[in-house]
Amino acid sequence: MSTTTLDPHRIVRGDDFGWKAEELPFDTIPKMFRQRVAEMGDKPMMRQKDLGIWRAYSWNDVARISEEIGAGLVSMGFEPGEVASVLANTCREWVWCDLAIQSMGGVCNGIYPTDAATQVQYLCEDSRSVFLFVESDEQLDKYLEVSDALPHMRKVIVFRMEGLGELNDPRVMSLEQLRAAGRDYLAAHPKLLDERLANAVVAVVRYLGKFFVPIDLAVLYPHPGRWPWIQVVGAMIVVGALTTGAVWQWRRRPWILVGWLWFLGTLVPVIGLVQVGLQSMADRYTYLPMLGVQLALLWTL
Repeated sequence: MSTTTLDPHRIVRGDDFGWKAEELPFDTIPKMFRQRVAEMGDKPMMRQKDLGIWRAYSWNDVARISEEIGAGLVSMGFEPGEVASVLANTCREWVWCDLAIQSMGGVCNGIYPTDAATQVQYLCEDSRSVFLFVESDEQLDKYLEVSDALPHMRKVIVFRMEGLGELNDPRVMSLEQLRAAGRDYLAAHPKLLDERLANAVVAVVRYLGKFFVPIDLAVLYPHPGRWPWIQVVGAMIVVGALTTGAVWQWRRRPWILVGWLWFLGTLVPVIGLVQVGLQSMADRYTYLPMLGVQLALLWTL
């Protein structure tokens, strides 16, 4: 008897022989990355050797670092659709910057570390890069050689500052300085209270919807930043109507109001009033709140 495990993504017999097309729960690389962060958490994502010692970085570590880099770019005017180039060998910083640039809606343009200064100039001009990441002083020298021909370059960020201790050029900063600027920016721009309240109301309706019609379920539900006003108003009407109905039925069916208030009260920690991470909701934590909905339904029916 064969013990061969068949590939679940491949059709091995019949008229539809070949690979199955599947709808993925993400449509961009940053969304795919965030989903993996939610799944893997503190498990190792990458390792790189420092002075002969392997150093590991978890998925959460890389998410935090890339968020700091992305916020640092935004603090210096980086906008969606703009381009940032990376001139470096394959290394951890390359991955961090790639994820950061894409997560901020930008385009990451890779440049071979063996390219000459004139080639670096051409690639930065052709891609209209506004930021340039370089690995070391060797790669920085290539930019400095052609910098006069790149007037639109806002800043050059260096991964490793060895040999650059006496450099005093306002166009150049270290990756650590960029990350520090990102941390300051994140601290100064928390989610506004009205955005959190809007997300909380929308989350209540979304939780109910997925309880009754469990479709489009996902490990991570990314926060959109700001919900469309019509969606927020619609959610407020739904929540208001359900609350009014529960209060109106208090004397005849008190369990409806008890169940509804149980649902709302135990849902508070997971509706985004205190924003944690990038998710807008987390339905894996709704087992306890949904007991209130089930109580109201079962006793009514």
